[in-house]
Amino acid sequence: MIEKIKTLLKESGADEYKIVMTGSKGAESYFIGNKLEMKRQLEIQSYEVTVYRDFTEDNTRLRGSMKIRIHPTHAKDDIRELIGVAMTGAASARNPWYPLPDPDGSMELHRTSLEEKTVSEWVSEIGKIIFREASGTGVTFNATEIFLTRKKNRIVNSRGIDVSWTIYSGLVELVTTTTGDDGKEVELFDQFHFSDFEPVWFSRKIREQIKATKDRAAAVPLPALKEIPVILTSGDAKDFFSYYLAKTTGELVYEKISGFEPGKAVQSGDAAGDKITMEILPYLKNSPFNTPVDEDGVVCKGVILIEEGVTKNYRTGVRMAHYLSHPLTGNMRNISVKPGRFRKDQLDGKKYLEIQTFSDFNVDPLSGSFGGEIRLAYYCDGKNLIPVTGGSISGVIEEIQDKILMSSEIISYESYQGPEFLYLEGVSIAGVLDAED
Repeated sequence: MIEKIKTLLKESGADEYKIVMTGSKGAESYFIGNKLEMKRQLEIQSYEVTVYRDFTEDNTRLRGSMKIRIHPTHAKDDIRELIGVAMTGAASARNPWYPLPDPDGSMELHRTSLEEKTVSEWVSEIGKIIFREASGTGVTFNATEIFLTRKKNRIVNSRGIDVSWTIYSGLVELVTTTTGDDGKEVELFDQFHFSDFEPVWFSRKIREQIKATKDRAAAVPLPALKEIPVILTSGDAKDFFSYYLAKTTGELVYEKISGFEPGKAVQSGDAAGDKITMEILPYLKNSPFNTPVDEDGVVCKGVILIEEGVTKNYRTGVRMAHYLSHPLTGNMRNISVKPGRFRKDQLDGKKYLEIQTFSDFNVDPLSGSFGGEIRLAYYCDGKNLIPVTGGSISGVIEEIQDKILMSSEIISYESYQGPEFLYLEGVSIAGVLDAED
């Protein structure tokens, strides 16, 4: 099919082209309680073709492009017609010229244990772990959904790139309920992604969900709290650092939305907190976003974006690297953040609010404002750890980043590797009683 598409692209007169073949094979299982309600298997193959056309206006080189999607069922005449549509569309979408990448033979591949069985077998295996851990706990798993996809990828372009690789991406969604001492039923939703099979890890995730559900049932309304530190963990820590990933992304810099510049400090030189060092990586164990190359076939390697609070590099694809005259890094979504100096035992005797679960936690990549409504948190009054619910937090990253403390312990969570928790001062806390006043 790819050879057929290449032949038709050459006949069309396109100046350049890129073909991305994706073949997905997936398995899904849906449970109500511990009863399997439905199983599905999916198999999809498609080809995304980008056509490039070059122009010159007022002695300025321009390049237009348009994407089309081709399916294996398309006949030759159908493909020819779609390419014609793309040729017309590319002529009206002109931007400053940029090159396509040339071949680089240094692609690094990583194996996963998910290669050892079919996706259907793994989905069944994961279901067994979930319900084994759930049995006899007093927590009901009302709804459980397990998804696993094996995706074969291939990128071919007119410059000679021809790379192939396979990735696995899984997702588990859980809705759990239990009844508190007051007789009221509470419900808790969570989801987690994976790209490898580690039974111990799956068991731990389920036990964490069970504990959180029970704590949510025992939680009291968040009281009015003033000027105490807030602790973010796991996925919320990942979302917090997504602000820095966005600000160092070439598109935001080129559009002058981000003021980050190589050599320019992100945090002040006399910051009392930990200095941020952040790197993008093509591979993290169990990340669903691992990839040896980016969407243009550029080989991805680890690149430090921020080092000791100072911007070092931008995250750039081939187009932005050319526009910004910046080294080409490739677009990667995995981040690794250097741990700080704050130890867990330093929390002893302190008052703080540790967020376990938000209803929704948002970080604005432009303004740096963040916040969310609290579904479950733990308030430490200096002696006791009290489950609480309700209320919200809010803040602005630039206003608190000089005082941020990061744990010396590290975790891996999906596309994030870094401090297990962030200790934040200067975050506004709105308790349930505040809202009632």
